[in-house]
Amino acid sequence: MSCICTKCGKKLKPSLFKKHLVNCGRTEWPCPKCGRVFEKAAQLKGHLSACGVARKKRRPTGPANGIEYSLSSKRRLGLPLLPKEHVCEYCSQEFETGGKKAGHMSNCKLNPKYEQNLVTRGANIRKALTGNRLSLQHKASVSKGMLKAYKEGRIDVNTNPSGRSKKQWYTNWLGNSEFLHSSWELVVAEALDKHKIVWNKAKRGYKYTWSGEEHSYFPDFYLSSYDLFVEVKGYKTERDTAKWQAFPDKLVVLMRNEIERIRRNSNCVLEVLKVKP
Repeated sequence: MSCICTKCGKKLKPSLFKKHLVNCGRTEWPCPKCGRVFEKAAQLKGHLSACGVARKKRRPTGPANGIEYSLSSKRRLGLPLLPKEHVCEYCSQEFETGGKKAGHMSNCKLNPKYEQNLVTRGANIRKALTGNRLSLQHKASVSKGMLKAYKEGRIDVNTNPSGRSKKQWYTNWLGNSEFLHSSWELVVAEALDKHKIVWNKAKRGYKYTWSGEEHSYFPDFYLSSYDLFVEVKGYKTERDTAKWQAFPDKLVVLMRNEIERIRRNSNCVLEVLKVKP
């Protein structure tokens, strides 16, 4: 419910109406110290501090007055903080509150699910920024633009010209969980599972030299039944060539056309890999 002033027509709350009636229509607001007159109360209020007129003191806070400081106030004033009773289960780091501990544990690098949480968090951020998932037409347009920029030399050869990849965990036909770094790797993994081929992600790094420095190269798949390594690579760069030339074992590189062929017909995976059933 609101009250209407008969002088100016303003609508006010009942708690403010009585004070408004006293001051309604007032055009002179003198300073009690220097006598300077202002047209509005807000102008006088801003002048009082400059004129040295004491204002109402705020109610003191603190344990002595029965009011506890907040954690941020304690940190700002240099007061003793809460005891650190909340301990991370993975790295034993101590925290003042359970909320800080919970936020740390999901990002703790010793957490067994750290990599999985990283992927999930990245997916949530992309979803929040882009809204719905990109359409196939939009994806094709982005892919075409990236490839054109790569061919024109506007993208460094050390970067991945295919853009960002969709990372995920995948369980193969033997029940083993493997971490895949792109949707193309998923296409190959599903085709290998369909033919009951034993595979796993390569864990060992192979040394190669690039730009005068030594690096490690990890192929994408290792097929133990054929003693064969498989690299899923849509686009080739000069650095990729250096990796493959220094690789000591048998390696098959799947380019974009071959990956798309497997996507359309997974039965041709053995033919593409040039191995016998």
